Amino acid sequence: MAKEAIQEVLAAEKEAETILLEAKKQAGEKLSRGREDYRKEAAEVLEKAEQEAADLLEAYEKQARDSMQERSQAAEAEMEKIRSTDAKHIQAMSDRIVEEVLHYGHR
Repeated sequence: MAKEAIQEVLAAEKEAETILLEAKKQAGEKLSRGREDYRKEAAEVLEKAEQEAADLLEAYEKQARDSMQERSQAAEAEMEKIRSTDAKHIQAMSDRIVEEVLHYGHR
């Protein structure tokens, strides 16, 4: 009877050891799959973030180009306005000088 009890204990210990080894093996596999899933997910998140950053950069560059073009056009319009005003003043002064020369002659 004692021998049978010892054999049952030994068999139970062996079964427990087998169960423990199987549990460790499954835990290792799950951990490995988890790490792989993490790497894949991290790569996807990184790729998505890089794409979003590129899209934002492109949008900001376009916005900057558009703004620069608008300012350039506004500056060009202002310069043309100044040129036109200057030309009117120069023409008025030229007319006045010609008028003075014709009126008073060349003394």
